[in-house]
Amino acid sequence: MRPASERDRHRALAPMAFLTGALSLALLAGSVQPPPASPAALLEDIAAHQAMYGVFASLALAWSASAVVFAAALGTWLEGASRPLASAGQGLVSGGVLLLTFALFMRTGAMLALVSAGPAPDDAAAAHQVRFWSDLSFFLTDPGLFAWGVGQVMLAWLSWRSTLPLWVRLAGLVGGAAGVLTLAVYQTAVLALLQLAAFAAWTVGLGIAWRRPPMPAMGGGPRPA
Repeated sequence: MRPASERDRHRALAPMAFLTGALSLALLAGSVQPPPASPAALLEDIAAHQAMYGVFASLALAWSASAVVFAAALGTWLEGASRPLASAGQGLVSGGVLLLTFALFMRTGAMLALVSAGPAPDDAAAAHQVRFWSDLSFFLTDPGLFAWGVGQVMLAWLSWRSTLPLWVRLAGLVGGAAGVLTLAVYQTAVLALLQLAAFAAWTVGLGIAWRRPPMPAMGGGPRPA
C-alpha cells in the first residue's frame, strides 16, 4: 500500500475539525440560555425538561470526545514545529476539556438528582442545595478552562508561522488567552463563552485549511523581534 501523501493526511483531519467546531457551537448555544430567576424556578424547569438537560449532558460528552481527538490530530500536525511543545499543548487541551466536561456533567447530574429526590422540606433547603451545587460546579470549571487555555495558546503559537489565515491563528490565541484569564475573572461566564466561541472558529478554520492543497511543514513560533 502506498503511504498517504501530505495532502491526504491533512484532508483526513478536516472532518474531525468540522465536527468539533459544530459540537462547540451547539454547546455554546446550550450554554447561553438565561438561568431561571430563583432556585425553585430552576428545579421546576429541570423537572419539566429533564430530557433536554440529559441531551445537554450527552452533548458535552460528545464534544469532549471530539475535542480530544482533534487536539491529538493537531498535536501530530504541529510536531514538526516542536514535538515537546506540541505534545504538551495537546495534553493540556485534552486534560482541560475533560475537566470542564466533568464539571458540566456533574452540575447537570446533581440538578437531576435533586429533582428525582422529590420536593425539599422547605424552600430554604431547596435554595441551599441548588446554590451549593451550582457554586461548586462553577469553581470546578476554572481548572479545566485554564488548562485548556494554556494548551490552546501553545498550539496556536506553534502554528503562527504556518500558512493558516490570520483570523484562524488569532482565533486560537484569543480563545486560549480567554481560558488563561478565567481565573482572574470570577462570577461571570463571559470569558468561558468567548473561549468556546473562539475554539469553534479555530477548529472550523483549521478544517477549511486542511481541506485545501498541502501546507508547508511547520516552523517554530513567532520570530523574535
